[in-house]
Amino acid sequence: MMRITLYILAFSLIFIACKTNKTPDTSTTHDYKTHADIEWSSPDGFPLTMDIYVPQTGKKSYPVLIVYHGGGWCINTKSVMDSLSIYIAQHSEMIVCNTNYRLLVDQDNTVTLDQTVADAVNAALWVKNNIRNYGGDPTRMAVTGDSAGGHLAAMLVLSNELEVKAAVPSYGVLNVVKWVEGGGETGWLKGRGFFGKEINLKTHPELYEAMSPYHLIPDAEERVLPPMLLTVGELDKVTTPESIRAFEAKLKEHNQPCEYWEHQGRPHAYLDGHRNDFSGVVTEFRKDAPEALDIMIAFLEKHFD
Repeated sequence: MMRITLYILAFSLIFIACKTNKTPDTSTTHDYKTHADIEWSSPDGFPLTMDIYVPQTGKKSYPVLIVYHGGGWCINTKSVMDSLSIYIAQHSEMIVCNTNYRLLVDQDNTVTLDQTVADAVNAALWVKNNIRNYGGDPTRMAVTGDSAGGHLAAMLVLSNELEVKAAVPSYGVLNVVKWVEGGGETGWLKGRGFFGKEINLKTHPELYEAMSPYHLIPDAEERVLPPMLLTVGELDKVTTPESIRAFEAKLKEHNQPCEYWEHQGRPHAYLDGHRNDFSGVVTEFRKDAPEALDIMIAFLEKHFD
């Protein structure tokens, strides 16, 4: 009789969780609550929103992870990080803030890269000032992002605008100067560069260096950065392991704390919530992301503690 009762209870809990939340195709550990599409800013009348995922484990306060999506600063929205946010909210005791920022092609293709970075910083400052309302601890915050979002996560750390406990830039664009030299600026932009039509790397190198994490790393004697976990796919041809290793070497040259992890057999964008096909290798969240996210969670929990 006791066994039957336990089966019924377990089935009821599973039914409630499935009814309440959209979950990725992975095993779950605990429930969460979503505060969706919270408008945190509207620069020049352009609304910016974020989703806040709160674990439902009964704690009065949780550490906080801010997430920036990728897409070359030109495509995608926070929705591409929905599955990642859900996974972390279910498999850890962290609040996840998955945020939008202005893309370069927004506002009639007039947004500049420094404005996108400013949006990322301002989103984090909004979280710091408001996250207590959702059960978050503003003294225990971390940041992550993939690809262009990895760049934004690194820029937040280097901006010195907000103190975070740790950062995980996943396959990030960490040297914008090299990225532009390799043709990355032409991407999805329409007849312009990162700073508009009349500005380029040759005429204004200082603007590109100011948006390039690789060129902003201070010596540890001047300022110790929060620990960074740098992750990348072994087969990534967009942000290659060599480019991530170069950033790691630069951090170590300045005596800054960092770790490196390489996802074997995986290309770019393995954290995205939809299928991708880079270099002939198909990635799917449920197959490729959990291993990387478990490593991320362990790293963050270590530094939150």
